Amino acid sequence: MDGNAWWRDEGACFAKAEEIQRSRPHWIVLWGVDSRVFWAFPMFNMTTLVFAYSRDPADLIARMDRIEEKFRIWPQRMLMTGNDSTTEGGDQR
Repeated sequence: MDGNAWWRDEGACFAKAEEIQRSRPHWIVLWGVDSRVFWAFPMFNMTTLVFAYSRDPADLIARMDRIEEKFRIWPQRMLMTGNDSTTEGGDQR
């Protein structure tokens, strides 16, 4: 399926969310039944509270990678903290 057709097959969306989560074990990945959007919530230490969402699975993965690169706290950076909340998503509402 192309990126714009995922939401039409709910079973495929649940399976794709599960597949993404298996490939990214430090994330919780969900398919939003009502929102018809994939959601990803990091389960690692971060400088800022951030999550990702997208209707397109490939775009979601790219957003997850950017978030992890920018906000993940690696052991040598454990003293950095933050309490901002940010989203990484397609259509900001």
